[in-house]
Amino acid sequence: MVAGGAVHGSGWDNLGDWSAPRATYAEAAEALARRLWSHAGVGAGARVLDVGCGAGAQIGVWRAGGAADVLGFEPDAARASAAAARWAQDAGVRVQQADAAAVGAESNGSRDVVVVLDALYHFADRARFIRDARRVLVDGGRLAFCTVVAPSGGRGLAVWRAIGRGFEMPDGVPGEGMLRDELAAGGFVDVRVDDASDAVLRGFATEGGRCIDAGAGWRRRMRVAVTRQGCRTALALGARYVVVSCRAG
Repeated sequence: MVAGGAVHGSGWDNLGDWSAPRATYAEAAEALARRLWSHAGVGAGARVLDVGCGAGAQIGVWRAGGAADVLGFEPDAARASAAAARWAQDAGVRVQQADAAAVGAESNGSRDVVVVLDALYHFADRARFIRDARRVLVDGGRLAFCTVVAPSGGRGLAVWRAIGRGFEMPDGVPGEGMLRDELAAGGFVDVRVDDASDAVLRGFATEGGRCIDAGAGWRRRMRVAVTRQGCRTALALGARYVVVSCRAG
C-alpha cells in the first residue's frame, strides 16, 4: 500500500499498474486490481474473501467481475469504516475491521476465492495466512495476490533492510522459490507467476507523484516520496513485483 491511507478520497491504496500512458492514480490503481482479478481466473458467482480491502474501491472490481458475495477484511479502523459505508447498500458485500490472522476464524470451505491486492507483504505471518486461506477455500478454489519478491541468491535480507521499514514488511521479503515452497506446503498447486515489475515498481517510481493532489499535507507527500524511492531501490537490488495465482489442491 502506498500512502498510509486511501489517496485523495479515491478509495484506492495500492502501487498501481502504470502501463497506460498518462494514467491518473485512480486509473492505475484500478488497473492493478483488474490485472489481479484476471490473473485469478475467477468465474461468475464466486464467494470472495478480500484480505486488506482498504477503503473498498477494489471491491467494485470483484463485483463487476462476477463476485456474488464479498467479505472484506481491513485492519485499519478508518479504512474499514470507509469501506463499510461505501458498500452499505449492497447486500452482497460485508466489511469487517480485521487483519490477516482473522482468516483462521472463517469456516472451512466457505470461500471460492481469496484475494490480496498489494497487501501480502504487510502480513505478520505469511505462511500461516497461506495455510488459513487454503482451509477456507473449497477444493479447487483460487488464491490470488500481488507482492514484492527478492532476487535469487539469498538477497532477501538486503532487500528487506533497504525497503522493509518504508514498505512495512514484518515477515521479510521472500524469493520466488521460498514463496512457491510456502504455497506448496500450504496445499496449493498450479502456481502462476506474472512479472509486473515494470508496470508497478518502475511505474510508481516514475509516475507515483500523481498520487498527490494539490491539497495533500506534508505527511502524505513524504509517504509517497518514500514509497517512490523504495520502488527505485527495490529495482536496483533486483527485486520484482509479481502477480500470483494458484489453486487449492
